[in-house]
Amino acid sequence: MKRKYLSILLAFFLCILLLLSSPLLVQASFQKEDQCCNTLHRAALCKSENFIYYTINNRIFRYHLKTKKKICLYKSKTYYNFDSLCIKGKQLVCAANKYNGTDFADYDIFSINTDGTHAKTLAKGEYPCFLKGNLYFIKHKKPDFIKYITPIEGIYMIKAGSSKIVSVKKSSSIQTLTTDGTKLYYSSYNNSTKTRWYSYLPSTKKIVFLAKINKEYCEELSVSSSSIFYNSKNHIYCYHVSKKTDDQVISLHTDFSNGMKHKNTLYYTDQNADQTSSLNAFNLKTKKTKKLLSADSIGYLYWMDGYLGYTIYTNSGEGPNTFLMLRLPNGSSIKLGSYFTS
Repeated sequence: MKRKYLSILLAFFLCILLLLSSPLLVQASFQKEDQCCNTLHRAALCKSENFIYYTINNRIFRYHLKTKKKICLYKSKTYYNFDSLCIKGKQLVCAANKYNGTDFADYDIFSINTDGTHAKTLAKGEYPCFLKGNLYFIKHKKPDFIKYITPIEGIYMIKAGSSKIVSVKKSSSIQTLTTDGTKLYYSSYNNSTKTRWYSYLPSTKKIVFLAKINKEYCEELSVSSSSIFYNSKNHIYCYHVSKKTDDQVISLHTDFSNGMKHKNTLYYTDQNADQTSSLNAFNLKTKKTKKLLSADSIGYLYWMDGYLGYTIYTNSGEGPNTFLMLRLPNGSSIKLGSYFTS
């Protein structure tokens, strides 16, 4: 009888232990599922476990890093191109544009399973990103073809396991949305206040003003709660949120640089003496720069768990002139796909 009671007590305490630890298990699963590039550009690719998912025009592909097998998951007859890829579990979400070119865009939030099934449109909008299992995005209204604009409603959310769209922040001036896996970061812009950056913590619903970027012809490269990196007129700057000061980080040989920050490394592009482009890694601690590679022209950069995605533009006359590349942790690069850019 004593053994029987001891077994019951042991089972009871094990159940209590599992119940107490279950929130931690749920949180850990979300942290593993949430994948993002933490880039301010429209990510053309994302990573989950041994797979790289990427887009070439109106197609979505999956590449296995070990077997090197590539398959086309989806080809659209409705959308001209996909971008801003993000993934949670078996759900791949991106922004889908119906029009060719950048002057006018009609974006939808598009979802598809990682095996190529259950393709569907979730809402009108762009810049989707997963955070703690929930999907956030900038929601659009229907395009105004007369005024040639796409009105913005604000930041909205679709909760995990739901199809209901919930408002997070209503604003017609929101421009960009991204996440670092802990918070959301978004920018707003108008002619009087210029670009202003904010952070949003979903657990407390607290919005914190980070910075106002006043420099002319600037483009933000990376944003966090402590700093914002951006380039403007031959320089890359770092704005320190707590100090409210700008520091010049790098002098460039060109007016414009693509780049992004990951931990203590700032990846950026610059111009070589022969007018070609270089991809560089700047160590923010040692202040040393390492040239990674050179090409005719290098486009946007995307960091993913040890892998660096980037685009190369060539001056070739006929055929594809744009290549989506993936730099591996060992320093070598592979070509994922190619297409023509006019």
